[in-house]
Amino acid sequence: MPSKFTRSPAAVPASMRHVEAGAKRAGRSLSDIDVTVYVRTCVTDEPAPAREALARDITGYAIVSVYARFFAECGFAEEVEAVNAAWKAGDRAGAVKGISERVLDGLGAVGSADFCREQMNAFARTGATPVVLPFAPPGPGARASMLKTFRSFP
Repeated sequence: MPSKFTRSPAAVPASMRHVEAGAKRAGRSLSDIDVTVYVRTCVTDEPAPAREALARDITGYAIVSVYARFFAECGFAEEVEAVNAAWKAGDRAGAVKGISERVLDGLGAVGSADFCREQMNAFARTGATPVVLPFAPPGPGARASMLKTFRSFP
C-alpha cells in the first residue's frame, strides 16, 4: 500500500534525458518540445489487487531487454535483475513479486484519489505533462474502478 507521501516518478528524468538528446540532435532544445507521460492510474480504496495488476504489467516489460535496460537506468536495476532471474527460472509469480513498491510508485499511481492526484503532481514537477491512463484489476469490479479513476480527474 502506498504511503501518504508521494513517491518519485523515477522513469521521467531518465526519459527526459533521452528526449533532450534527441532534441539536440535535431537542433532543438528540450524547451521546444512538449513532453507527455502516460501514468498508469487506478483510484481505489483497495489498492492491493490494483497494485498486483500493475506489477504483472510491469513484469511483462521488465523481461524485455530494451525495457530492462531502461528500468535499470531509472534506478530499478536490482528489481529488474530479480524479475528476470525468477522469470528465467520459470517462476512467474516470483517474477511479479520482484516488482517493488518503489517501482510501482515510480511508474504509476495506485491508491486513494488524493494519493493519485499527489502522484500526478509529482510527475508534473518533472517538467513532463502527466496523462492519467486508467486501469483496473480484472474482474467484476473493473468497470466501476475505471469510472472511479476517470471521475477523480475532472
